[in-house]
Amino acid sequence: MDDLLLHRYGNIEYIYKLPIRRAVKLIIKAKTEERKAVLFQMWLMRFTLMDKESFVSFEDFYENATVPQIDTRPKDEIMHELIGG
Repeated sequence: MDDLLLHRYGNIEYIYKLPIRRAVKLIIKAKTEERKAVLFQMWLMRFTLMDKESFVSFEDFYENATVPQIDTRPKDEIMHELIGG
């Protein structure tokens, strides 16, 4: 965690002296931005293989990667798909 904070903010003593709520907000922001940077690198790797038909903007890629995909179908339908039939 210290590496992340040092990389993002430079002076970790500043973070340690902040009120806990403010420090937690900065930690959450640092984690979010780190994840965004990793996803951007992943998107760049895929970008080299994209053409006009398969292009996905980074914003769409990021949204799909960060929003949990929850299946809202009935349990019976999901089980039927898993088991086959």
